[in-house]
Amino acid sequence: MPNIPMSTLNMMMDKCGLIRIFARCRRTNPPAISAATSDVVKIGAFTEEIYSNVLPGICRLTDPAKGSLDIINGSGWKDVVIWNPYGETGMGYEGFVCCESAGLTPVVCEPKGTWDATMRLVASPK
Repeated sequence: MPNIPMSTLNMMMDKCGLIRIFARCRRTNPPAISAATSDVVKIGAFTEEIYSNVLPGICRLTDPAKGSLDIINGSGWKDVVIWNPYGETGMGYEGFVCCESAGLTPVVCEPKGTWDATMRLVASPK
């Protein structure tokens, strides 16, 4: 496996977290744009954020009760989108967080060209 930088985005739907090297990237919380101030994102309110140019690398979703999930992103992906409808019980907010590998910059493929992106999920139950 290539040497991929590690970060953890600590998702704390009161206890969970997600870790990644976010503090050095641009954060978009639509419609505002700001610099991220921490490598750890804790979910304690409605969350809809885009972290630009943080990949390739690893995002780690942690839950003290269940363990962790590494989202290992290889080539192709550059951005991360994090979303949770915190407080919306009808949407089951306490049971999930969306952490998507994304490519928010358009990719141009020539005719018969290809674009490749890789992602691997590795669970480490407690």
